[in-house]
Parts: sequence; structure tokens; C-alpha cells
Amino acid sequence: EALRYKQKDNVQVHSIFLKALKDKIKAIRMEAASMIEADKTNEKEVLLALQNIINTDTEPNVREKAINRIVRIQKAKSIDLLEQIINKDSSYAVIATALTNLKSYNYTAAYSYATKLSSTENPTLMVAISKVFKDTTADNLEFFKKAIWLNSPATAYGNFQSFNEYLEKSDNFILEKGILFLKDIAKYEESSYNISSAKQIVRNLKFYFDSKAKKDTQ
Repeated sequence: EALRYKQKDNVQVHSIFLKALKDKIKAIRMEAASMIEADKTNEKEVLLALQNIINTDTEPNVREKAINRIVRIQKAKSIDLLEQIINKDSSYAVIATALTNLKSYNYTAAYSYATKLSSTENPTLMVAISKVFKDTTADNLEFFKKAIWLNSPATAYGNFQSFNEYLEKSDNFILEKGILFLKDIAKYEESSYNISSAKQIVRNLKFYFDSKAKKDTQ
């Protein structure tokens, strides 16, 4: 961490990070992938090193860090790479990371991939798909219901937050069915995190639509 901000104009420090990307210890590679910086003089070298991690590193967590760093450096130029990762990587977590990043730069492509992947029951990937579906008015209610029924403590917040935002944009028919589903969760679910989250979302929606109605009458 102390070396992170000394990379600029310091070839020796920068070389330490490049070397760390190849370290045998997973945690070191993760930290290096997260912190390595690029400027006009070394951007190509950094991108190649990160690309090599994505292509060859056996640890999904390391590949995720490399993806996030490449996207931070290249932004929209990383779209093709993100699509390749979604199509080829073997890790649900890595695919989820690529999908989440793709959403920021090409929503149409991200939505298409999310739809193709929506049959999954992998918790991490379902959270990423929920983040894509929340920004559309299309009828994706059944996916959200599946994702929420399959929630774990680690995924509950993300899925419920996305569902909340989705219902705010939905038409009255989907909204009504969504609220009925939340009431069923509160009534029949055994896990406390799902029950409390479902009740909170109902309260959030009531407040949102009450506030919206007041603004519309002003």
C-alpha cells in the first residue's frame, strides 16, 4: 500500500508491482492487480500483464482484480475484452465481475448477456444479473423471485436493493405482483434476513410512491 502512490515516474517501484503480478502467493497477486498504475509510458506493458493474468491465472479472485483494473484504465475500450470473458471464463464470479463492468459501458450488450445467463442459480452471478435487470421495465419478475428465494446472507442486500429499484420503474401490473411476492416472503420465509429485507422494501416502496404522488400534485 505504501508503494502504491510512488509508482508514477519511479520505474523501480513500478517494476516491483509488475513482478508481484507473477508472485506465487495469491494474496500478493491480488494486491498487485488492484494497485498497479499505468501512465503513457507504461500503459501497454501494464495492460499486457493484466491480460496475462486474466488468461492464465488459476485463481478467480486474482482474475477479478485484473478485470477491474483493466476497466479502470481503459474504460469503454475494455468492452470487447469483457464480452470475451463472459463467453469464455469458467468462473461464475469472474463472469459476474465482467458483466457488472460491461453494464457501465454497454448496457444493451450487458442486458443481452444477462438474459442469456438468467437460468443460472449461482448466487454471485444472480446478483450481477439483478444489477442489470433493475434498470429496465421489462418483465423480469420471475428472475428476481428466483434470486430472492435463493438468497444467502451474502446476497440478500444486493438482490433486494436491485428489486427495489426495479419495482420503482415497473408498471402497475408488475408492481402489484412484486409487492404480493414480498408479502409472501415476509409470511412464509424462514430466514430472518429475507423477512426483514422484504418488509423494508415494502416500506421503501410506500414512501417512494407516496412522495412521488405528492410531487405530481404540486
